[in-house]
Amino acid sequence: MKNKFSYIMIIIILTPLTLFAQANSLFENSPKAALNDTAVKKDSVFAPYWTPKAIAGLNISQLALSNWTQGGDNSITWTLTGDFGYNYKSMTWNFFNSLKVAYGRTKLGTQDFRTNNNDFYMENVLSYKISGVV
Repeated sequence: MKNKFSYIMIIIILTPLTLFAQANSLFENSPKAALNDTAVKKDSVFAPYWTPKAIAGLNISQLALSNWTQGGDNSITWTLTGDFGYNYKSMTWNFFNSLKVAYGRTKLGTQDFRTNNNDFYMENVLSYKISGVV
């Protein structure tokens, strides 16, 4: 069971890194070539670039009860969250990548830890601007 969990965590960590590295190598030289080869006016303020985003969080919660007449159990909960992205913008192309993950466990009383949160959401959007208005 531990080996399966380890492999899943390695895949979750390495997948976005691999996707971002591949996306970066695909579009590394194309923005300059695309802007120089077309008859589009260059904007002196706009510069095509990749924008990385990484937000990670760890939430820990504990509930301890003593002399509680209503009943109830002590509990401890933890959740690990991540929101990662790598976006590309140029005069004509936009490429948005997003990966949101969450994993959490809860221990209630004398029971073993149980999974309470298990999310994996990946989104990739490639768009081409036809004109300045659209």
